[in-house]
Amino acid sequence: MNTTYIKTHGSGHFVWAFDASYLPKSGHKTPGVGKYWSGCAGKALWGIEVGLLLVIDIDFHTAFHVDVAQTPDSQERKDKNIDLLDHYSQVVLWAKPHLASISRHLAVDAYFAKKDFIDQIRNRSELHIISLLRQDANLRYLYNGPKSTGKGAPKRFDGKIDLKNPDLNRFTLVSESAHERLYSALVNCVFLKTTIHLAYVVYLDKDGRVASYRPYFSTDLALSATELVHYYRVRFQREFLIRDAKQFTGLSQCQARSINELEFHTNLSRSA
Repeated sequence: MNTTYIKTHGSGHFVWAFDASYLPKSGHKTPGVGKYWSGCAGKALWGIEVGLLLVIDIDFHTAFHVDVAQTPDSQERKDKNIDLLDHYSQVVLWAKPHLASISRHLAVDAYFAKKDFIDQIRNRSELHIISLLRQDANLRYLYNGPKSTGKGAPKRFDGKIDLKNPDLNRFTLVSESAHERLYSALVNCVFLKTTIHLAYVVYLDKDGRVASYRPYFSTDLALSATELVHYYRVRFQREFLIRDAKQFTGLSQCQARSINELEFHTNLSRSA
């Protein structure tokens, strides 16, 4: 129902997004209830957690709900021999029949920029990942010099990248404004064992000096740096979807103790 609505009334320019969200829940009898991180409170609170799969409409600048699944507690994950990242990837892959027909890109925050999650999504679907690297990520410059003719494997890499002080001569300056500069390069990601597209954004203070930086990346080497950064930033539309569901359609007001009833309520609230 949700994907049909999106294809009918959306702009056609989409990117997938996934995130986990805390919901308050009273009592101790509900499966999966426990302490989960609440971004609004800035601490772990008693309740449940749900994985949220959405579609972000790039042109209409809004978020559409697709699916939600409650996060199982640690004992259930142990019984199923899965971890949190396994569960999160399953929530995305449950929508596999619809994934490629809507978008080939999945935008997730830095928590999901881990090999286990990314490999499962890439190996079992056609999606490319868009995310943010940790500031201590192990990256290497690609070697583009003359090829050796001697014995042994040809040189592939040309030194480690210090994200705090990269050699910007090896990057392409894509855009520049009074507030930021955007650089682009193809680099080797050691933990993913593959080449990624790195979009390196330098933020400037009012005097034009470097104030901070953010290393965005994508496994899609053909995606432009401008689109890469924009697709990641537009993920924030999910917050408005969650806010509206809490304020107007009772997202956090269901106190049922059945997982099926809770997931039905959460899906219907966000779809509405």
